Amino acid sequence: MIFLLVAALLSSKNKVSAPGLPAADYFFVNVDYKKVKVLLRDITWTEGMGDYVAINLQSSKRPLVVRTSLKAIEAELPGSHIIRI
Repeated sequence: MIFLLVAALLSSKNKVSAPGLPAADYFFVNVDYKKVKVLLRDITWTEGMGDYVAINLQSSKRPLVVRTSLKAIEAELPGSHIIRI
């Protein structure tokens, strides 16, 4: 089984994704039939586990396990702040 780690190294600067609109500093994931708001600055790293992704947060001891691909989660994160190992 291959594990991929993504370290989210986010700065406090607010990037602009579209003219006049600030970039979102969060996204939502489905965990246990609930929508959970994930703050980008709270992500320490993510781990791909086949059809699932574990999102490890600073504010939680247990990771959020989401049924999605690492590629889909990576699309939600700003590319300039990600290191893929």
